[in-house]
Amino acid sequence: MNKVINRMAGIIFTFILCSCADQIVSECEDTTAAGLQSKLSSIQQYVFTPSCATAGCHSATSPQHDLNLSSGSSYSNLVDVTSHEDGVMKRVAPGNSTQSWLMKKLNGDGTSQMPPAGQLSQATIDTIAAWIDAGAVNN
Repeated sequence: MNKVINRMAGIIFTFILCSCADQIVSECEDTTAAGLQSKLSSIQQYVFTPSCATAGCHSATSPQHDLNLSSGSSYSNLVDVTSHEDGVMKRVAPGNSTQSWLMKKLNGDGTSQMPPAGQLSQATIDTIAAWIDAGAVNN
């Protein structure tokens, strides 16, 4: 009887955890990004490194679309670099987040949304936009 109860409790727990996975990710992201500032070093620490510069995505080894978002490489791969996907827009157009391909990708605006694991919180997206609008300084 105890085995059945334990197994049922495990199944119920797994179901609840899986059905709330999106909320758990969002809550973790918001907690982690609590110290996020509109500076590249902060965006690198809280967004690019944990969410983008991962194996099979935008890491130093075979980065998707030749976009390496690893620490020390992200600035030169983003700012004033023409997007491989769009061919016209800059990945990051300093001073103009609305004309930056990165923002279109983060918002899923007419293209596939990044990161594929789920949209970043609006506060995080707004912080990245603020960095771009302030000139996308390498700070």
